[in-house]
Amino acid sequence: MLFEDPDFPASDSALYYKGSSENVGQIVWKRPQELVADPVLLPAEGDLCVQDVVQGRLGDCWFLCACAAIAPHRQLIQKVAPIQQKTWGDQEYNGRFRFAFWKFGKWTEVTVDDRLPCRDGRLVYSRCANRCHFWLPLLEKAYAKLHGCYEAIVAGQVCDALVDLTGGVAVKIPLK
Repeated sequence: MLFEDPDFPASDSALYYKGSSENVGQIVWKRPQELVADPVLLPAEGDLCVQDVVQGRLGDCWFLCACAAIAPHRQLIQKVAPIQQKTWGDQEYNGRFRFAFWKFGKWTEVTVDDRLPCRDGRLVYSRCANRCHFWLPLLEKAYAKLHGCYEAIVAGQVCDALVDLTGGVAVKIPLK
């Protein structure tokens, strides 16, 4: 039996604050293996690139910009999305993924199931350019869980997301 996250259920409450949204009741939650034949968390070889990050219908471009910034740096991606996890091709796979974010001066682990919000058979929110890769939509889901729901990560600052994804320090430099 595959893991279903009781703390972040596949329901409208994971998507929106109470009483909001145009898509209430229209989202179908699907696991990656229901969307593509051979899903993978991260490609086995080679680095990811900025173009791997594709925004969906959520206004979290600030978070996705930070994801795009770290994408070419595999060691940073592996810090937030550890590669030693069991994935879809593994016999011991159980539908559970762990991610880590830097919050309040320490790494905070967030566990999610692999059910993702879809509409008309496609991911509603972020996706990877290669539709078989699922590191980005699962990372976005974990980040949404950390903040309470997907709607909670609408509108933010890239520098805040960079800190959350790296544990580093981000500094804004005004150019004018």
